[in-house]
Amino acid sequence: PGGPHLFSYARFALATFLQERALGDAVLYVPSYICEDAVAPLRPLGQSVRYYPVAESLEPDWDWLDGHVEDGDGALLLVHYFGFPNAIDRALEFCHSHGLALVEDCAHSFLTRHRGIPIGTFGDGGFYSFRKLLPIPDGAGLVTNGISIDNPVQDNWPSFQRTHWTYIARQLLKSGIYQSRTATAF
Repeated sequence: PGGPHLFSYARFALATFLQERALGDAVLYVPSYICEDAVAPLRPLGQSVRYYPVAESLEPDWDWLDGHVEDGDGALLLVHYFGFPNAIDRALEFCHSHGLALVEDCAHSFLTRHRGIPIGTFGDGGFYSFRKLLPIPDGAGLVTNGISIDNPVQDNWPSFQRTHWTYIARQLLKSGIYQSRTATAF
């Protein structure tokens, strides 16, 4: 896989993935159980977002998707909730049969594996939010399978704030120093 490419926030990684896949005019199918901040940057860009229901297990409602997805039109966002893999094999099969790109939301689970393989590497792309699991103010990664994100495809989409490993390392170091000082102060 390509990457990880670093961003300040995972939502920018998602937007960049859609930009580079030239999916701005296609539909992004998003689970109804998701933070609105995840898709907020997509709306001003004209990205079509369609919410799909999820089952009690948080797995996508495959019957609903079968009846509402237009073949070859866009991407399916599969969220791996709370650090657990979410129906990866079924999602791959569904996306393949409907001609959709599979994007894995690993914001809460960047260390999770499925069959010994890191999640986020099964579909066409996966994004991670380091700040949700590490004591840093921001930091996210995007892994892509089969595409490069170095050359923008759509000139009308903005370039999102990117970051660098050194920034994340400095934030972790600062946090560690702060925590060690406060722990010894008591």
